[in-house]
Amino acid sequence: MEIRHQRFLTGRKRGSIGLLLLILNSTVGAHPTGAHCVTEATDAARLACFDTAFADTESSPGAGTNQADAAGPEDAFGREQIERKAPLATAPSLTELYAVVTKIRRAAHGHLVFDLDNGQVWMQVTARNRLFKSGERIAVSKASMGGYILKSERGVSTRVKRLR
Repeated sequence: MEIRHQRFLTGRKRGSIGLLLLILNSTVGAHPTGAHCVTEATDAARLACFDTAFADTESSPGAGTNQADAAGPEDAFGREQIERKAPLATAPSLTELYAVVTKIRRAAHGHLVFDLDNGQVWMQVTARNRLFKSGERIAVSKASMGGYILKSERGVSTRVKRLR
């Protein structure tokens, strides 16, 4: 009796799999699934197959252009710290950014937040008491081991990251 029960389940499973394959086969033409790409022998051929199967035919011309490129090099400076979705098409040509601090405030854990006259907002990486003043002219430059350094005219400096 047990054996017949197992055969019944096996036959049922086969029928379910057959039905599933029939449904998948009928929908392949309607919606690309890329399931057929799995059988490709080489990685390059498989990747090309998936690219073809999932190609976005409704993309508008110029969809790949970056807003930072249109805004100019000053706005692009440090933007990679606030936009992680898509890398910048070109690296910013600035090595140093000059601005005036319009407002300084304290964030959580004592980090200083600097609002600049160009609309950018930078925050200290480590909370340290530094003597910065509103209205002071500063320079933000790339640090040697990554990140950025904000430096005042008086020589006071701190590591910062761009928030906005």
